[in-house]
Amino acid sequence: MKQFLILLFFLPVVCLAQPSDHSFSTPEHSSAVAATTWQVIARPTVRNPLNAFYRFTFNEGQYFLELKVSAGGVPFVVARNAELELETEHGAIVTVYNSTYRHSCKGCGSRHAESNIEGVTLNFPIPVAAIHTLCDDYLAHLRLYLADSQLGSKVTLLRSEQFRDELSAFFADCKLHQ
Repeated sequence: MKQFLILLFFLPVVCLAQPSDHSFSTPEHSSAVAATTWQVIARPTVRNPLNAFYRFTFNEGQYFLELKVSAGGVPFVVARNAELELETEHGAIVTVYNSTYRHSCKGCGSRHAESNIEGVTLNFPIPVAAIHTLCDDYLAHLRLYLADSQLGSKVTLLRSEQFRDELSAFFADCKLHQ
């Protein structure tokens, strides 16, 4: 009886500890859906309030870059078709456009729902050519253009390597499951 109770106690812990980078499911219309876990791309500093997390998704034959963005607790609006520039180490610029209008709300720019920081979750369709560019070089800078300002940040080498490796692995996985 003790062993059974111990097993019941540790089973949820063991199940939650399993790493899961990509989750694939097959909906009725036979299109694979995949998503990576949220990762940090930019942290706030004294000079720059940008805090951003990213993940990649694949749905209905289209690749997406999703961002959770906050700017030091200041409310802001991101227009539909707002530009996100991803500049690589060698100067190539990949520009993607936000798919929907978003007004910041409390907790929306955080990975944790209990956070009260104003932010948004954005969705950027990303073409395959842009994926190849980002897989071939390291990300150096990221800029999100708002109606009256811009949010931007340099990307550290460690986060740039993580971004590139995750995008390459995700792209290869999605091509295998198509």
